[in-house]
Amino acid sequence: MLIKVDTRGKVCPLPLIMFRQALKQNQLETEFEILTDNETACGNLSDFICQSGFSVEKKEYEGYTSLKVNTKGKNILSILPQQEVEESHPLKEMNSISIVQLRSDVMGQGEDQLGEILILAYLNALNEVEKLPTHIICYNKGIRLATKSHPANEALKKLAEKGVEIILCGTCTDYFNQKEEIAVGKISNMLVIADLLSRAAHIVTP
Repeated sequence: MLIKVDTRGKVCPLPLIMFRQALKQNQLETEFEILTDNETACGNLSDFICQSGFSVEKKEYEGYTSLKVNTKGKNILSILPQQEVEESHPLKEMNSISIVQLRSDVMGQGEDQLGEILILAYLNALNEVEKLPTHIICYNKGIRLATKSHPANEALKKLAEKGVEIILCGTCTDYFNQKEEIAVGKISNMLVIADLLSRAAHIVTP
């Protein structure tokens, strides 16, 4: 039986949450169809489907996208708990997660011009510390740090090369219309961000 998951009108992270719930509630079924009219949600769903090893048929219709998913041969229970955080992260010690969250393109409150200097100095200095974070999460104006035109993207690229995972809020990149300008990091969703923050042993907000 085909299980239809209609997420039209829903924004990140609800479509992904709805599909995960459908998988949990219909573990014996193998055919699902997801309907979405949100570009960011479609990208997040596609990433999850690909990471899970499911086959997918994508079709565009007027005003929405259909994702027909086949889960045959996959153990749903073994897939769902592992998707949001990669357990084999190279910088993880004793299964701990350490996060730097960047919620603005400036550091501190007060003079924005000074804050721009400070955030760039911080990211350059972070490259030199002995114990790096496992993740850097950028949201709100913080996603601008990862854009092609921002000088901070070079420091973020160096951190990414060292194994730090750069996570960008998809809703934020859409809001600021910056998706095509992103130079480093992975555009993700609030479900992934919430899961990472809940698992983190250390969270730093400079």
